[in-house]
Amino acid sequence: MCTFNMRHGVKQEGFIALISILILSAVLLVTTLGLAQFGIANRFFILNIEQKSASNRLAEACVHVARIKTYNDPTETITSAVSVPVADSTCTIIALTPVGSNTTIKAKGQSGDAVTNLVVVVDNTTGDFTSWTEVSSF
Repeated sequence: MCTFNMRHGVKQEGFIALISILILSAVLLVTTLGLAQFGIANRFFILNIEQKSASNRLAEACVHVARIKTYNDPTETITSAVSVPVADSTCTIIALTPVGSNTTIKAKGQSGDAVTNLVVVVDNTTGDFTSWTEVSSF
């Protein structure tokens, strides 16, 4: 149906179609931007998970180095932080404290912003772990 505006002498066709297209375009734009933002947030979340996993592996590497030190010399003590190279990264043995037949190892691994702090107790005679705990800080 075609309407004729007597005042201006112009036909007003397609007004509803034009408004519908504009509204639909706005909804699609908002949806696309929302999905893009979700994808970016997901990538950062996955990166944080990867960095935490890497920091955990680094801290574990330091624990094993300290365990070997303890097994070779049960009286060895470390009171100030010692950096240990691991592949292209480093981990830190924070402390190595022998107490009786056990030794407490404090180790730290860091990858990006992720940090893993481990407190591990090793039996000096067998080399077995008697406890393994992740702590928030030393």
